[in-house]
Amino acid sequence: MREVKVGETVLDINNDSPPLAGYQESKPNVYSNLYPGDSSQYKEFEKALVELQVQDSSLSLEKIDSQLLGPGFRCGFLGLLHREIICERMQKEYQCEIIITPPSIIYRITYQNGKTAEIINPQKVLPNQKIKLIEELFISCLITTPLEYLGAISQLCQNKRGVYLLLNKQIVADLSFFVHENFAYERARLLCEKLKTTLNPQNFVVPIQACIGNKIIARETLPALKKNVTAKLYAKQKSGKKRMQERGEVRLGAGTLRAILRNSSYK
Repeated sequence: MREVKVGETVLDINNDSPPLAGYQESKPNVYSNLYPGDSSQYKEFEKALVELQVQDSSLSLEKIDSQLLGPGFRCGFLGLLHREIICERMQKEYQCEIIITPPSIIYRITYQNGKTAEIINPQKVLPNQKIKLIEELFISCLITTPLEYLGAISQLCQNKRGVYLLLNKQIVADLSFFVHENFAYERARLLCEKLKTTLNPQNFVVPIQACIGNKIIARETLPALKKNVTAKLYAKQKSGKKRMQERGEVRLGAGTLRAILRNSSYK
């Protein structure tokens, strides 16, 4: 069964019909090495992993041998949640004590001679070769969430080295400043609150964020301007708002800036 992949077409030997198109093998995104807690239990450990792979074809296995931990497997997972589920099943369903290494991803290395290689194990980097560039995977995503979860999601993205933009994707140079780190959070919070009460509402929601580099340290949300519309016009207005938000620009005028800077907190 391990040789049968999801999406393969099974035909009669005398039937030469083409296979069904559109299926692709799952590609791992996260890798970890798994070893049995006790090397004497390796056979039971291997049997459990192979059975899990039969049930879950997205789990990839490659035999490895560590000088310290003995034989094990380099396992490829779809993501961190998939990794956690597999480890839980190994422990609870098969009563296997396991040792797992921290998760890693594939890095693409370009050498000075022009050759490229995709590397999971750092020991596979070619010796005596000068490295020109190391690239890692990243994703570009749009997260839509109720306001109550915004803080937690922002913190999650920040912990995963997420890259944010400031005021409606605009950096306001006139509101950038040097400040001692002990006062950075409080000053940023007050500034975001002041912007929220000073800026005019738009036809779309405007995020207001203060950051140090790519790290968001304070955030407020300027609600969209509410209008009464009939049900027949709602769908059209909704699509129109989406276009406005994509193209919209929040203008921070001189009057607004003066009102903000008059506050003694920013002197």
